Amino acid sequence: MFSLLLAAALVIDAGVPQQSPTVAILELKTHLKGAERRAIDIGYLSGVVRSGALSLGGLRVMTHENMLALLAPTGRKLEDCEGECEVETGRKLGADAIVSGELLRFGESYKVALRLHDTREGWLLSSVQASGATAAELEMSIQHELTTLYAPLAARIPAATAVGSAIPQELRALAAEASSAPACEQSARAAKLQAAERGWVALRACIERGTFSRGVFTDLRGLLGEAWEKQMQSRSDAGQLLAKVIALRGGDVEGDLELLQQHRVPLFSLLAAQEQPDAMHGRFLVLRARVGESVGAGLALRETSLHSRGRELAPRYQPPNRATGRYTNVVQETGRGAIVRGARDPFLSRGKEFIFLARVDGVQDGQPALSLIAYFEPNPLLVD
Repeated sequence: MFSLLLAAALVIDAGVPQQSPTVAILELKTHLKGAERRAIDIGYLSGVVRSGALSLGGLRVMTHENMLALLAPTGRKLEDCEGECEVETGRKLGADAIVSGELLRFGESYKVALRLHDTREGWLLSSVQASGATAAELEMSIQHELTTLYAPLAARIPAATAVGSAIPQELRALAAEASSAPACEQSARAAKLQAAERGWVALRACIERGTFSRGVFTDLRGLLGEAWEKQMQSRSDAGQLLAKVIALRGGDVEGDLELLQQHRVPLFSLLAAQEQPDAMHGRFLVLRARVGESVGAGLALRETSLHSRGRELAPRYQPPNRATGRYTNVVQETGRGAIVRGARDPFLSRGKEFIFLARVDGVQDGQPALSLIAYFEPNPLLVD
């Protein structure tokens, strides 16, 4: 424990304002062979380790895609590095810390050894070992050990930036005083001029409030403008805010994802995960879906799509300078499905429909296997 605390102290500069650290998480290496290798999804276990970092909220977690793109010019491959090479890889990626690990069989148990290195000084900040006789037991053991693994980084996260952390009362009051979503977003911009993190947390307060006396927070385009676009493209907690706004808008995921991707926001569709399972591994999806039956330790999701069906109005009812017609939202199943692993939530009852934010961890029974990040009940109205 003393060495863990000492290592944490080495990467915290006294008197310097703390910034959220960036962490790169390498894919775990497996030493299993044959049937055992096929039975233990190493990609899924790597995703569990990545989820532990994301759950802290304030960490900036590099995506697998970004790491590959940054290393491509160097000719180095992620899977080729061990020991000092891992630290050097982290430096080339621009990460503050890097996580690596390996899976092996020892006697009657599976073992996963995880290491967290500081890339600046090369120190080993922490190391943990998880074990289990089955894949499920191993997963639970990994989840239990992640708190210890990430403890040195957790100490460096500004308290107000973590997803789900308490928003300072003054910023909640700022959001509460706003009469409309645009006014609230403008106040967040003003806070951003004082400090970037303060502005981001103020924006969180606006979106978490959601409904105002003069409407709902539905301005997705405003979040993709000059003030917030870079944060939406790069922050690990941006996906959760955007998924909620999509739900507040009514849940037209297909249309809203098209807009997000025009602005290079790394959120993708279930269709993309089906068509390119390897390329989509580790990426984040937003989908509208109904909760289906239990599948092992997870839940089946049946994707749905929202469309508006219009009918013309008589000419005397047509307001000037507005689109004519009244519209009814129509929800249809697309025929696509996914499995959310380890989703144990009493509110996810069968037949209910939500907007889901999830990460692609692999393929199970021919369908994308996902880890659930967040979910939101969609508003009944479709916002154009």
